[in-house]
Amino acid sequence: MEHETLKFFRRRVESIFLLLLGTLGIWTFSVDTAFAATWDVSITSTGYVPQIVYIQSGDTVRWTNNDHTTPTRGVNSDPHNTHSDYPALDFDDIDQDDSVQLTFPEACVQHGYHDHEKDEDVGSIVVGGSCGRREPDNPVFWGVTVTKLSPTSALIEWSTERGSYTQLAYGTQSGSYDISSSMDGTLTKFHRAEITDLTASTTYYYHAVGGVAMDQKIASGEYRFTTPAPRVELPSVPAASTTATTNVVAPPPAVIPPPSTTTPAMDMMNMPDMPGMTHHHTGMGVSAYAIRTVHSLKFSTDLRFGDSDEAVRTLQDWLIARKLLAEGLHTGYFGPLTRHGVIKYQKNMGLPETGFFGPLTRQMIEDMGE
Repeated sequence: MEHETLKFFRRRVESIFLLLLGTLGIWTFSVDTAFAATWDVSITSTGYVPQIVYIQSGDTVRWTNNDHTTPTRGVNSDPHNTHSDYPALDFDDIDQDDSVQLTFPEACVQHGYHDHEKDEDVGSIVVGGSCGRREPDNPVFWGVTVTKLSPTSALIEWSTERGSYTQLAYGTQSGSYDISSSMDGTLTKFHRAEITDLTASTTYYYHAVGGVAMDQKIASGEYRFTTPAPRVELPSVPAASTTATTNVVAPPPAVIPPPSTTTPAMDMMNMPDMPGMTHHHTGMGVSAYAIRTVHSLKFSTDLRFGDSDEAVRTLQDWLIARKLLAEGLHTGYFGPLTRHGVIKYQKNMGLPETGFFGPLTRQMIEDMGE
């Protein structure tokens, strides 16, 4: 352990020294593999250990399958199914005690991954470096997320590492994007595009499109969403009274019996719910109200990838309590692990698997009384 610590600090001092020389114009530098490190991740029956690895550009990550409960394991780039965020990070069928490894040359990036056959196991590689000096030739897409969804429209937001125009291409077949949104030619790092005239209960595949010039066309990986079914407004039905199992003679309309524990049970089946109350039906056809804590009142704002505040910490505590996020990850930062926890909840509840904690997900939590 002491040897690895000394090696770590030596590499950092040498990197700072080379960066200083490069800034002064004395030395033109690049990643020197002589000082690159290899970081080990163990694949266990309970997930990847460590779950998050912080490295420098030029370092290598090695995954070893130490899970002896299943024949093979995998390391696959997000998102689940397409593995398109970082295609080089895509290893299937790693046998027990075997290893795979990958070198990460790019600085200032973060790569989320999971096991394709056991997608609740997730991890992340965070590559540091001289982020302020790096300016890629092409836009690099981050956080492509559906932030608003209706039966006929979708609002999608994302960011790029450098200024780019804004456009979406989409269709109903994977890999085929025969429809495009209107292009916004303003070069910006923060993008949003709304697509309309969609069909309800339909799955759409899409990718973001950008470039530093109008004749340049760079595309993100493929993503998908499913439009919800249209909301059906049911006609109001007059409340029907419930007949008691015993013959009870109703008092005259002008007589109101005082409250008493011996008063015959009232029919509250058609009484509207009150705020902060939940409606419980007893075995006698009689209902009673009980106070419940409405956890959804904690979630009054939308949360998305990259957010960092106390609301995110509250969401993480909620996910941890439901085994959707590992213990100890209530950091207050909405990163890939938090996003994956939200996606798992959305998948369990049949919601669009966007990773965006917005109105649809918050309403589901409220409806379920969680």
